[in-house]
Amino acid sequence: MFGCQPNEFRCSNKKCILKTWVCDGQDDCGDNFDEQNCEQRVSDSRCLYSEFECRNKECIPKSFQCDSQSDCSDGSDEIGCLSIQFQTTPPPLITLEIGEVFITTCKAVGVPIPETSWRLNWGHVPTKCEMTSVNGLGTLTCPNIQEADQGAYSCEGINIHGSEIAVPDIILVVKRPNLVQPSACPKGTFNDVALSQNDCINCFCFGISSNCRSSKLFKIQYTPSLYQLRIANVYVEASSFRVELQSASSTAHQINVNGNEALQVFTVNNTSKQSEDTYPYFKFPESYLGNQLKSYGGYITYILRYEGNGDPITFTPDIILIGNGVKLLYFGPETPVGIDTVVSARLFADVWKKESTDSYSNGLATREEVMMVLANVENILIRGQYVSQQSETNIQHIKMDSAQTMKSVNDYVAFVEECQCPAGYTGLSCESCAPGYVRRQQGSWLGQCYKEDTDY
Repeated sequence: MFGCQPNEFRCSNKKCILKTWVCDGQDDCGDNFDEQNCEQRVSDSRCLYSEFECRNKECIPKSFQCDSQSDCSDGSDEIGCLSIQFQTTPPPLITLEIGEVFITTCKAVGVPIPETSWRLNWGHVPTKCEMTSVNGLGTLTCPNIQEADQGAYSCEGINIHGSEIAVPDIILVVKRPNLVQPSACPKGTFNDVALSQNDCINCFCFGISSNCRSSKLFKIQYTPSLYQLRIANVYVEASSFRVELQSASSTAHQINVNGNEALQVFTVNNTSKQSEDTYPYFKFPESYLGNQLKSYGGYITYILRYEGNGDPITFTPDIILIGNGVKLLYFGPETPVGIDTVVSARLFADVWKKESTDSYSNGLATREEVMMVLANVENILIRGQYVSQQSETNIQHIKMDSAQTMKSVNDYVAFVEECQCPAGYTGLSCESCAPGYVRRQQGSWLGQCYKEDTDY
């Protein structure tokens, strides 16, 4: 239905361009569609709306401001340039009844003045919603709110320096008016924010218990230091999507992109490849591996930009998760060349594909399989090549959701289970053996825990 990202403008020829390129004095669509119906002149200015007024009253295309080149004869177009920051952010939670109007705002500041845009669960907001952006103040108005409209709404600021997402998201919860809310989830299931039993999630508890509830945790976001990431070589079999981590070959090259720290991998003439069908991936540091069960229901997100040409590579996954003998692959929407694109993968059932040794037989991973990987994550790998003749890939703002017990302004985490474990087991999902017990690899999932002095 949507051909463009939420922060993009759709041209009449179906080309997608950044919203900040509209009415900037440049024909970015190729048919001048983005420069039509623009205001002719800014009040109290001799320049057109699509132009920037220099201090000496010269007029230059708006897109020339803060492009690292002095286009005004007095250099004033490169003075005071500032990356995006948020002056005000939405509240973390709002509850409405069906039929009410949802209105929220955020204020982004920067030079050039940012354009604001909104996302729902990292995708598009409902088509009935209206977005406005005036001098960095973004307003989202959604009439006649329904249960299908609830979720996490994100405010995004965009200018020539790139894009930033306001923290925290605003969580919209929609309730039925004048009706008794659905009863709690039945025994053996959980989800404190369920509106009906269809929203309840089966307890997993690694097969040890069927008694669980939503953990009383609150979302936090890990942001790995980019200098800790390495470039790994990954073999990808095109016919079956089978993947194999071969080696971590080198440290990722750190660069500065419009004032923001970023990672870069060069793939000119496939120089980073070790063999055919081997591709470069960014490898997460060890501090983000191990037990990551608190991340279930959250997201791994980052901003991607790549340059190059040649044939698109369509069979390599955007993200690879490896743990407990299971490999999960995430394939996101197609990412265009030369444009900052947000990649967002939810750690949830029916989102990731399972690696398969049989051609095209791999299905979507179940909740149990995702939990198995999160119980002991061995590798998190982010794709580093998108076209056959690629020159570079830049990765910024990597974030991985987790949870903590300390209450904060961030979202309440309802999708992480807290199990009532029998003797010998511990952990939120009974994933560990209690002190004095040892693991034996028998039975399903992780096996069973026995007292250390128990005979086999």
